[in-house]
Amino acid sequence: MIINTSQVTKILITKIERLDDITVILEDIGPHQGRIIIECYGESWASYWGGMGERTIAEFFCSCDEYYLAKNLSSISSTILDYDGLANKIKNAIIRSRRKRELSKFGAKWACEQADDIVDESSAAFNHKFIAEHLGDEWWREFPVKTNPDYEYLCRIITTVQQALREVNIKEAA
Repeated sequence: MIINTSQVTKILITKIERLDDITVILEDIGPHQGRIIIECYGESWASYWGGMGERTIAEFFCSCDEYYLAKNLSSISSTILDYDGLANKIKNAIIRSRRKRELSKFGAKWACEQADDIVDESSAAFNHKFIAEHLGDEWWREFPVKTNPDYEYLCRIITTVQQALREVNIKEAA
């Protein structure tokens, strides 16, 4: 059994607007190597970097943009499928069909109500034939997306941590 020890820094960030307290654990493992663990409201994200140059983990973390860091800290996608956007896309196709007189007034009303029922993956799969009638057989290739709120949340946490690390670094340098 081999037992190693290392220097770990723990930072607690409190009184943050629209965020719960954040705990940050920084570990400079060795030359060019570091690890960070971020915890907020029971969720945690962690990453290791083995090629940070001559920087500490704090310096490296502050030098990166939040999108790169979010990708390394989590598998959360930056976008999610937009089912409201899909329903609107179907409704626009229905309106075009109605204007061409391909649908009756009542047929168009019924189709718009059907489009409003598509709210998640299972309802889209269930209504696949209906969607294909209005958007074409390969409608799923141009599925609307929107920003993932979980991803935005993580990016807000990352920028808050970066701001705190910069403030700690300024205080230590003084």
